[in-house]
Amino acid sequence: MKKFYILTALFFALAVYANAQDTIVLQNGNMIDAKIEEITPIEIKYRRFDNLSGPLVVINKNEVFSIKYENGTVEVINSAGQQAAKPTAPALEPGKLYTSFSLEPSGFIAGGPSASLEFSKDAFLSSFHISFPSLALNSTASGFGFGAGGSLNYYWGGPIGGVFLGGTFEWNVFPYSYTVYSPYKTYDYMTDTFIGSNTTEKTTAHSFILALNGGYKFVLKNGIYFRTGVAAGVSLSPFFPAGFYYKPDLATGYIF
Repeated sequence: MKKFYILTALFFALAVYANAQDTIVLQNGNMIDAKIEEITPIEIKYRRFDNLSGPLVVINKNEVFSIKYENGTVEVINSAGQQAAKPTAPALEPGKLYTSFSLEPSGFIAGGPSASLEFSKDAFLSSFHISFPSLALNSTASGFGFGAGGSLNYYWGGPIGGVFLGGTFEWNVFPYSYTVYSPYKTYDYMTDTFIGSNTTEKTTAHSFILALNGGYKFVLKNGIYFRTGVAAGVSLSPFFPAGFYYKPDLATGYIF
């Protein structure tokens, strides 16, 4: 009789143990014995029932048909023709290299408009650009010119963009007119001498720019982004004295 009571107690203990688990029924018909820890709008977090001290497992709700809880309640997650909300992917994923192209028209004010090819990955943000400094309002060029350069920045980014800070360099070439005094500019027939006067000379000038730049980059989920910032530094040239360089940065671009 004593053995009967022991076996009966073990049977009920096993029955209680078996019913203490949750059962996840997947869309493909497979079942998982689990202990549900958390259900979010897009995920189900659980531990395997045969390893309750093991790691937390995360599964997308789109993969789950229903859940049978330990108390016998059944919750249908995805019935026929119904899908759970898909997870919202971030605009920028960590560890992924992004290539983008941008146009910066605000250089018409100072420094010249430019077009850039950008590369970003986590804390790394660099770019190569062509610019047209002779089109800026503060340009001293006497004709059309162009430039090329690049930048390297540290990027404190997140899912929708972030702050960047770094340096930029640029080389420019453009036609440049300057005034010089010539002592033999004009011949005076009365005195049989040359009379000096100012004259305008034209040359092809070069300049090299070193500057610090910084700003903020905001990325939309469709790949379009907006960048705002400023660059400030020094302009060096053998044709004129070193000067202060300033350029606003209000740009828009697209991530491929």
